[in-house]
Amino acid sequence: MKRAWNAGYRTLVVNVDNGRTLRERDARNGMAQLVSANPFGALPQFIKLLARPGWVLRFLRTRGPKLAPNAVLPDGRPMNAQDVVRASTREDSSFRWEDFPWLREIWPGTLVAKGILTAADAHKAVQAGCTGIIVSNHGGKTVDGLEATLRVLPEIVAAVPKDVSVLLDGGVRRGIDVIKALCLGARAVLIGRPYMFGLSCGEPGVSRVLELLEDDLRKSLKTLGCASIAQLGEEFVRIPADWRHR
Repeated sequence: MKRAWNAGYRTLVVNVDNGRTLRERDARNGMAQLVSANPFGALPQFIKLLARPGWVLRFLRTRGPKLAPNAVLPDGRPMNAQDVVRASTREDSSFRWEDFPWLREIWPGTLVAKGILTAADAHKAVQAGCTGIIVSNHGGKTVDGLEATLRVLPEIVAAVPKDVSVLLDGGVRRGIDVIKALCLGARAVLIGRPYMFGLSCGEPGVSRVLELLEDDLRKSLKTLGCASIAQLGEEFVRIPADWRHR
C-alpha cells in the first residue's frame, strides 16, 4: 500500500467477496494445467492444443517464470504469478470487517469496499470507514445464484449516506446499461469483460470498446430527451416493486 501511495494512487479498493472462488469454466478448460510450471501438465489438453499449433509454439517460446512485479517479497524479489494466485485462493484465507480499521490507519486516501450486495453489508462498510462502495457480484463467479447487481442497487443506495459514492459493475455491455445504473443511483459504473474482449486486439480494441459505449450512451440520452447525465433519474426507469427493500 505504501508503494501504491508513493506511485500516486489515492483510492484503495478492497475485494470482500473473493476469499475462495471456484471458476468452473477455467477448471473445465484446464487453465491450471496450461499455466502451471510443469510443461507436461498440459498433456491432458493435447487434443485442444493440436487445434491451435501456432498458439502452442508461441506459448512454448515465451514460457518461463511469470512474475508479478506489483507483488514484492520482503527481500525485494517479485512473486511468481502462480504463487500470487495460490496465496489469494487459499482455503484458510479470510477477511473480516474488523480488518478495515487498520487499513484505514495505514491508507490515508479513499477506501472502497468492492463486492457489496446487501444494504446490511453496505452499512457495515460505511461503519468500517469506507467512503465508497462497489456493488458487485464478482462477475457471478463466487456463489452460484447471486442476484444481479442492478437489482440490489436501489437497496444499497438508500442504505448509505449521500456522501458515500456507490458504483456498480456487472453486466454493463451497452451505453443504456450505464444509464440504467445512473438512474437507480449509481455514481458511476465499472466494466470488466468488455475491455478485456477489446484488449485481445490490443490498445486499439480497448479504445474502440470505450468509443462504442460512449456513442451508445450519447444516443440513448438524446432518445430520452436528456441533454446530459445530470438530468437522469428514477422517472426514466420502471422498477419492479420486489426490487425495493427500504
